[in-house]
Amino acid sequence: STQVNRQVADLEADVTAALEGVRMVRGTMGRVLAAWDSYSDIYTSLRAWLEQGPHGHRHGQRTEVTLSVMSEWSSRQTHLNEVANYLTEVTDPQTSCTISDELCKINLLWADFAKTA
Repeated sequence: STQVNRQVADLEADVTAALEGVRMVRGTMGRVLAAWDSYSDIYTSLRAWLEQGPHGHRHGQRTEVTLSVMSEWSSRQTHLNEVANYLTEVTDPQTSCTISDELCKINLLWADFAKTA
């Protein structure tokens, strides 16, 4: 009976450990999915903004990039790099390589823009 109690206690400990493992995996998956959402949203909007010429001509008039607009996009670009770096650590090598390539390209676009802003 003491042995049965010990086996039950061991099983309970195993189940508790397994459930904790599932909770941790679920938490990690949530963070990865949230990171993908952020990456996709910021990458798409920043790339579109840079490619359309942020300080281009609209309605025949040249529009200047204000300090607040520049600051907003700068913080988005920083956040993009943070999220991308996290994703390169947690994804498979091929996906990680793709993210690194995309990040390199958009950072070059950003650097070119920042020089002329």
